[in-house]
Amino acid sequence: MSILRTTQAQQFDTLDRIAYRFFGSESGRYLPELVELNPDHAPHALLPMRATVVLPFTAAVGSVQPQIKIWD
Repeated sequence: MSILRTTQAQQFDTLDRIAYRFFGSESGRYLPELVELNPDHAPHALLPMRATVVLPFTAAVGSVQPQIKIWD
């Protein structure tokens, strides 16, 4: 069973922009599944604000990479 997560579109969002925001450099890998999960939205069209977008489940969603702070 696959667990799906959702997010809401922000101003000027597209599915490929959302893919980059959540998956970073791996966005190209997840964009086809993101498009498949959201058939009502074209991949490069602007989404309505607050439109619900279903995200594919991956370990990368919501994970935060630790950062080293050089200066406080």
